[in-house]
Amino acid sequence: MGYLTSLVVAALVGQTHAYDPYDPIAGYSPSSDVTDQMHLDKDLKQLEDNLKVNLEGSFDIYQYGGHSKSVASLKLSDPTFDSSTIVAGKKFTGTSVDGNVAIAMKLDDSTNTLGYLKLQYEVSGQNPCNVGGLVTPDGNGCFGASGTVTDGTNVISYDSIDNMNALTLKSLGDSSIVKMGSNHEMFIKYYGKANYADHWVTQAFKGEATDFKNGNADFSEYSIIGQVEAIKKGIAYISALQYMFHKLEEAVSTCDEDVDLECWDEGVAYYVGSLQGPELAPGGGKFPYVLADKRCSNFKTCGQSPPFATGTVSWVNHNVMPKFHMGKNALVKGDCKLATTVLGQISKLVYIPLIQGTLRYAYKVQFLQSGDANVLEKEQAEGTVFAAAVLPVIYKSDKKAAATIYDNMQIGAVETNFAAVKEAFEKVYGKLHINCANVGCLIESGPNTCYSGADACPAECPDKKNTDSKKNSTVPEMGQNAVSCGELALMPAKYRHVFCANNEVEKACPGTCLGTCLCFDDPNDCEDLWNDKKFAKTCKKNKNGEVEKCPSTCAGFCDSIPFTKKYKGPKER
Repeated sequence: MGYLTSLVVAALVGQTHAYDPYDPIAGYSPSSDVTDQMHLDKDLKQLEDNLKVNLEGSFDIYQYGGHSKSVASLKLSDPTFDSSTIVAGKKFTGTSVDGNVAIAMKLDDSTNTLGYLKLQYEVSGQNPCNVGGLVTPDGNGCFGASGTVTDGTNVISYDSIDNMNALTLKSLGDSSIVKMGSNHEMFIKYYGKANYADHWVTQAFKGEATDFKNGNADFSEYSIIGQVEAIKKGIAYISALQYMFHKLEEAVSTCDEDVDLECWDEGVAYYVGSLQGPELAPGGGKFPYVLADKRCSNFKTCGQSPPFATGTVSWVNHNVMPKFHMGKNALVKGDCKLATTVLGQISKLVYIPLIQGTLRYAYKVQFLQSGDANVLEKEQAEGTVFAAAVLPVIYKSDKKAAATIYDNMQIGAVETNFAAVKEAFEKVYGKLHINCANVGCLIESGPNTCYSGADACPAECPDKKNTDSKKNSTVPEMGQNAVSCGELALMPAKYRHVFCANNEVEKACPGTCLGTCLCFDDPNDCEDLWNDKKFAKTCKKNKNGEVEKCPSTCAGFCDSIPFTKKYKGPKER
């Protein structure tokens, strides 16, 4: 009977259509099946679609999910059958609601095993079982209300079924899941709660105040307009982004032992999601990847390298996605130091769109209001949640700067002073190894020029000693060639990444390896600098210690000829 059943199972499985769970994720190639993690953005999409008409129903989506890790809890006809005797991962098949084959695997679950069997549905190659808390569930791919399932050896009868989801948007911010890493610790230190992400979203749903150590938000001051923004952006840019860091840092923590590459792949899945697609293309999803592409069009920071443009893939994503590859390769090779370095680089880059988002809505709230109270509340709420997603990072570098940003962006702020918010952010750029050119200037959509007062500050590279020929970095793997940070920045990204895979190079040129030290100067304005006689005069610093004209050129990032041969720069004090 077991042999015959196996043949039936094989035949039924053969009816399902082909599907490759290892398809690229925005150009990144996973080595594990992270389909469930990627599909969580579909919960967020349905939640967003439902938010404006049914706040309570949307909370069910948040809490119970629908698209990720769908699980069938079968109440068995034999109440004495102990499902713990079946090995976890064993595949079962049964008849689905629509009369086709449903495939699921035995869960590693030690709870409630007597008289019950828990099976997780496969998401590849069959109709889905998307139920959970969805407003419009799709249960066609679920096992029938009663029937039998088989693993090819055992045929097990069940009398009833309860379909649920083991991975939900709420679970991303759940404090019961032990998270690790510097980013999580940074957020706990600021907010004072391990479940800061879930607390933010839940209180926004309730329309009540948060109970944080810092950064509190009183959602009772919002109508549903403000609540919607706090909820959907809180999930995408606080919950999902921080859970991304949790998975990446978990992967790095296993580097010295049995490295868990699946954790790293899962981190990428939470950054990109399923709706974005397989290519490195302009954002079309719901997870943090899309924000980088939206904001680059507002700040003219789209493109792989300067001069930047609008409407294409962001500079941030052009740099983050290759670093996902680099980090994974480092883990495969057991280069834990490089994996840690790459993780640190990613953690700086992905906060840039949140800084841009905060600046954009600070400006809109102060200067671009038409008198419509609903528009004002929406834009205030957007600015508030963008700030909430990045404030712990600023707080770690400069507590006063964080306080300034919060005071201007919090719910119920007396006023929003864009200039004060901009200045506060700029104080920490150096510590984050990013510069003003990476953030860009807020542009008007029509003329494509900077709004008054919203222009970018001078693009100063944090690798300040790169014009000192004695500080050139040496890369042994490249034949003992001495390479300055400026020369490194001029290389195509794929070659620069090879150099920066050397930890000594990354240590010498952190901003260059991060990708934030590039030639940002306009060639039309700086072309005449190649006359040596003009270097000393043009590159002279003002009383504030800034090079006013052609700062990238004067820092050695715009010339293929080593700049140290021409200009040593002013002596450092």
